[in-house]
Amino acid sequence: MTKRKIFVVFLWLTLIFSPMYSQVTIGTNEVPQKFSVLELISNDSLGLRLPQLYDDERNAISDAYGTNDEMMGLTIFNLTTKCVNVWNGTVWIEHCAPIVILPPIIWGTPPVKENAKEKTTKVKKKMIKK
Repeated sequence: MTKRKIFVVFLWLTLIFSPMYSQVTIGTNEVPQKFSVLELISNDSLGLRLPQLYDDERNAISDAYGTNDEMMGLTIFNLTTKCVNVWNGTVWIEHCAPIVILPPIIWGTPPVKENAKEKTTKVKKKMIKK
């Protein structure tokens, strides 16, 4: 074997058997924080889009892999309920914003302050006297 072939084999063996760790930042050239594996930087213009699944697709995943501890924390957007779902190791936890019901709008004249009402009355009386 030539020296070049030995070097290539050594390089491949080193890459195959050495553990590789990496941290990734998407959206900027900054180094990620020490506590994170993945950082998304949006610069206030973009967001994260979660995998979107219906109930039956979500349930198929938990039926197949639900006992796997590494699945805990799996997060999806549920298209059936329009909510974010997180697997806690036993059941899917649904995170939805509360539904806000606004009071009905009452049509009519806006309330008039007393001072404004008195001024209006005085102006009308002056007009009648003239």
